[in-house]
Amino acid sequence: MNFVYYFENKEIESALVRFLNYVLKIVIINKERKQSLKSVIFIDENFNINDKFLVSLSNYYNPHIIVFGYINTSFNNYINILDFSNLKRNLQRALYDTGSNSLPLLYVKEIGSKINLFFKGHGEASLFSSLNWTIYYLSNGPVLFKENKLSWEEYTDVYLKPGLKYWYIFIKRFETYNIYLKVTGFKQEVELVKELADNFQVFSDTLKNSTEAKIKETNEEEIKKNIDYLKQIDYIFTNIDNKIKKVSLV
Repeated sequence: MNFVYYFENKEIESALVRFLNYVLKIVIINKERKQSLKSVIFIDENFNINDKFLVSLSNYYNPHIIVFGYINTSFNNYINILDFSNLKRNLQRALYDTGSNSLPLLYVKEIGSKINLFFKGHGEASLFSSLNWTIYYLSNGPVLFKENKLSWEEYTDVYLKPGLKYWYIFIKRFETYNIYLKVTGFKQEVELVKELADNFQVFSDTLKNSTEAKIKETNEEEIKKNIDYLKQIDYIFTNIDNKIKKVSLV
């Protein structure tokens, strides 16, 4: 197992590295070491989170992150460094207890802010409304056109173009922010969403490039199958959002 640290506060770094080395007999490796092994990452809550660090962190195999700071909390992997009498016990608990009360990197303010933007957006449609509008337009439009309830112009202008627009908003946001979800313990969920999104992208490209005759031939079961990809994405992100809301210090 690798033990790696990233500290902003050099005094904390010096004291904790000595404590880890001499009290817990943990040898901290060089940060540039191979990342293929399971790793424990030590950071302080004021560490400057930047894109380079996030990309590096996302490449670790199943990292276990321990955060050092000054807040009193019951989270298993957050260490209050002012609680001197319990420091050794708390560190040992944080190292080996990865239960449901463990805290991902959500404590770091920059990460919490980014995830908030991922779900809520910058004033435009939220993540969930983008998905819901995509479902509405791209499921109903082809069906209504097949049933001769829309002209081709109505279908393309009122349903197809808005549906593709909302899908693009979702994809752009997912590509921009998925790194923040990966480093907060949701790497597996991100990979599943990517697979589902790739599947739906094939369908959306087909709709975008289809002629009137092709839309008329579209099987409704095929539409339902692809819309279900979006519903699965919505379900995954709803679960992630609920888990994040339980972390009150984001």
